[in-house]
Parts: sequence; structure tokens; C-alpha cells
Amino acid sequence: MKQLKTISCLVAMMAISAAFVGCGEDEDGGGSGGSGSTPDEPNYIVSGVQLTSIERPRYYDDIIFDYDSNGRVSEISHVDDYDDYDSTIGFNYDKNTLSSDDDEFDQVKIKWTSKGYIAELSMSYSYNEEGYKESESGTIKYEYDSQGQMISEKTTYKGSGSDDGESFSWSGEDNRTFTWSDGLLNKIVEKWKETGTEDGEKYSDSGEEIYTFTYSNTPNTPRQYGYEASDWMEFYIWDFAAVGLYGVAPVKHFSSITCEYDYEDDTENVYYRYTLNDDGTIRTEEESSNSSFSSSRTTYYYYNGEGGSNRSASLAAPTAEQLAKKLCRSF
Repeated sequence: MKQLKTISCLVAMMAISAAFVGCGEDEDGGGSGGSGSTPDEPNYIVSGVQLTSIERPRYYDDIIFDYDSNGRVSEISHVDDYDDYDSTIGFNYDKNTLSSDDDEFDQVKIKWTSKGYIAELSMSYSYNEEGYKESESGTIKYEYDSQGQMISEKTTYKGSGSDDGESFSWSGEDNRTFTWSDGLLNKIVEKWKETGTEDGEKYSDSGEEIYTFTYSNTPNTPRQYGYEASDWMEFYIWDFAAVGLYGVAPVKHFSSITCEYDYEDDTENVYYRYTLNDDGTIRTEEESSNSSFSSSRTTYYYYNGEGGSNRSASLAAPTAEQLAKKLCRSF
């Protein structure tokens, strides 16, 4: 999938230790579009319950969610226990901006729906050092139906630069359509294309990805997205899905996600199992590349300031190959 470099770098800065793998109209005015108004409701998973941390032992990665005095998510931080790497993205609700702790990137502007979902992200960056410069701008627009289910994600971007006097440029779009029925997400169809010039030559590229879903009988009463499943669904910043900023999840938890790539003639499958707390929130999310779960990764969720450690002292350090994949998948 082609994607806006600004967002790619933002994801890399805040989640360098995460595995970046891929696979209507709103009746009440709270879905499509976005007025830029600031949300004032707290980010609860269920009434009075906020997600405060996610622990990912297999990736040596902890995600910390902080909230302001109104209960709105104010910062999302990644703490990498292996590489000793920390990064933070902050929300400024007065200015409706999103910023990272990397000074090279301009602030990202946010528009919100009336229900407090992200309606639009617009951003730009510029980079200039001796002999090399580039800049890019782009927008991601989200639409939701009257139930708060995401139905569309549209990205447009363009950029240009030069390297030792040799000019290059690129522009593209990425359109994702979400199909739902009876509260279940059935399919995501993604179509992207990019054109540009490089080394004095024009190029053009395009592709299509199709995501399909199967479900367990485990109810998802809070309609909460699992962090790992959001990663596989390729939300641009999947941390946002975990705290409800990308709308509501299906009414049941996934048992599998299948990704088909037309440009690689390839299909990938990933499988999930969940355990829940008494209030229906996710306690653990188990992900595996096989349905027998003979080899799997478990992610742990904590709420309202609780914490813990499920990271075994005997857990082997990642191999060189695992580290290389981890870094590559972050871009």
C-alpha cells in the first residue's frame, strides 16, 4: 500500500517498536465531514472506564494513554523496553492539532465529528540539508455512519524535492471502503495509486487490497477495537482506534482477518482470541499466524491506572531478523 509519508514517519516516531504489518451519509451529522469543533466528552471504553496502558511483551513495547482534566486522551506514549526508546504524540484541543516530540515535523491539524471521532487529519513537512530537500502535504478524511462505524478513509498527498540538483516528485491517493451489516464489518476494499518522477523518469503504480473478517461468539459489548487487529487492518495510527477515536468496532470480536494483495498475488491470514473483563472490556488479545495458536503473541490491557507486568524474565531477546522486520514494518 502506498501511503502519505508524513503519516508514515509519524507512526514510525511514536511506534518504532510496533510491528506495522499489513496485510453513506450520517443521519445525525456526527459522522462524515467534520466541523473542526473540539470534543468535550471523556474517552471512556465503557462508562467511567478508560484504557490507560497496553503491554506487548513480544515487541518489548508498552503504550501509555494519558488524559486531561476533561477525561479526553491528551498523550499517547510508546516505551520500548529493549531499545530504550520513548516517543509521545500529544493532542492540543485548544488548537485542534496533533504534535510529536520530533521537532522536524510540523503539527498535524485535526477536525472532529460531533461524536468525537477523527474526521480529518491534514499535515505537511519539509526537510532541507546540504544537497537534499523535500516537502510533502496531504489529507486523510474519514466518514462514519449513524452508528459510528467507519465507512470510508480517503488519503490524498503530493510532494517534491531535489537531490544534488536532480528533481523528483510524487502524488497519489488511497481510498478505503468499509462494508458493514448488522454491526459486523464484512470487508475493507482498498485501492491506491501513485504517479511521479524519479531519476528523470515518470512512473505510475497502483494496487488493490481486500480485507475480509470472520468472528467468534465473543461479544464486543463496548465495541472496542483490539490494538493488534487495528494494526492488521492498517489504520494509519492504530493507537487511535484503541481509544475509540476511529469510531466503534464490530459487535463481536474477530476470529480471523484475511488480506489479499492483487499486486503481489498473495494472501495472508491472522487469527485472534480474546479474554474479557467483567465489564466487557478486553483483558488480553492473542494473535497468531495459524488457527491452532501453536505460535502466538499475547497483548495485555489495563484500565483506570491499573498496571502489571506479563513480560517473562526468560523471554528471549529478539533476533537480528526480528529486529530488522520490526524496523521495516514501522515505515
